[in-house]
Amino acid sequence: MVYIFGQGMPVMVCAPLRVCAIELQVGEHLECQPQIGDSRRWEITPVLSGSGLDETPLLIVKPIEAGLETDLIVSTDRRTYVFRLISDPTRFVSRLAFQYPGEDAQKWASFQARQDAAKHDAEAIAEQAREKDKLAGVVPMAENALDNIYFDCVGARAAMRGRCLTLEQDGTEYRSNAKHDKFRQLRHGADLKPFHR
Repeated sequence: MVYIFGQGMPVMVCAPLRVCAIELQVGEHLECQPQIGDSRRWEITPVLSGSGLDETPLLIVKPIEAGLETDLIVSTDRRTYVFRLISDPTRFVSRLAFQYPGEDAQKWASFQARQDAAKHDAEAIAEQAREKDKLAGVVPMAENALDNIYFDCVGARAAMRGRCLTLEQDGTEYRSNAKHDKFRQLRHGADLKPFHR
C-alpha cells in the first residue's frame, strides 16, 4: 500500500504471526528510536535494505495478538511520520510505503538539468572541432554542398590507394587523396585537386 505523505494518517493493519514492513524514503535516516503507544504488545524492529546511496530504512512491525490498536511516531532527518497500527486476526498489509509531494518536480528539474548539461557539452565539443579545423586551414562547406557532387572511384587500383574521382554538376572533375574513412576531409574540401583526363 502506498500513501501520499502528509495527506491523512497512514493505517498499518497487521496480523499475529505475520511480518509487516513500513518503508521510508531512500537515504532517509532515523533520528531516534520510534515511539509507540503500546510497546508491550507490539514489536518494532528497524532494518536497512540496499547499500550506499540506495540504502532504505524499513520498520518491521509485529503485533503479539489480534484486536490491538495503537499509534507509532517515527522521526527522521527529513520528516516525522505518525501511523495508526491495528492488529487483525487474518487481514494484514505486508508493505506500506510513501509518495512525497514535490519530489517529482525535483526529479524532473534534475533530469532537465542533466539534459541541458549534455547539450552544452556536445555544443562545446562541436565548437572545439570547428576551431581545430579553422586552425588547420579547413574551410567548412555549406550544408547542402555535397548534394551536387557524385563519387566514383577510378579502377580497382585507384580504389585500393584511396584515390577517387568526384564529378560536380558543372562538369568539373576533382581527384581526392582522402581515404573513404576520412570523408570529413573530403566534405570540408581538403585534398581535392582539379583533375583533367
